[in-house]
Amino acid sequence: MLELLMIFVAKVIEVSLTTLRTVFVSRGEKVYSSAIAFVEIIIWLVVASAVLNDITENPARMVVYALGYTAGSYVGLMIEEKLGLGYSNVQVITNVEDGKIMAQALREFGNAVTTIDGHGRDSKRVILSTYVKRKKKDEVLQRVEELEIQGVVTVSETQKIYGGFGIR
Repeated sequence: MLELLMIFVAKVIEVSLTTLRTVFVSRGEKVYSSAIAFVEIIIWLVVASAVLNDITENPARMVVYALGYTAGSYVGLMIEEKLGLGYSNVQVITNVEDGKIMAQALREFGNAVTTIDGHGRDSKRVILSTYVKRKKKDEVLQRVEELEIQGVVTVSETQKIYGGFGIR
């Protein structure tokens, strides 16, 4: 029973690391990605050899391995969400008057906001764009929601930002 628990826990750790490594790779973090890959593959080798050794005599190892993989995916995504690495671009497209109100409110909230004039199907629009740390993204979206302004809100993940100011 202890062996099955160890397989499960090790697999959760390994897959969680895989998830985090993937995030670091997508953000261009070579050193972190490589260090995580080293630990990840050692864990995989130990776990895979334990599962494959006499697999026909103890098929429960396969099930525990699969459950660990599943749980590791979930745990890895939760860890990544809590770390909130990187930046997001929050963009709002709305009418001109509401855009002025929202830009002012977001600036008072501490965000740098760029406004761009646009043209919708039937009227002039304004596009608001602000970059925020992913950890602060939900706070900004809550502020946007509190203003109850009609418009389209999009959030995009950003790999790197050079220059600018007001990123919080």
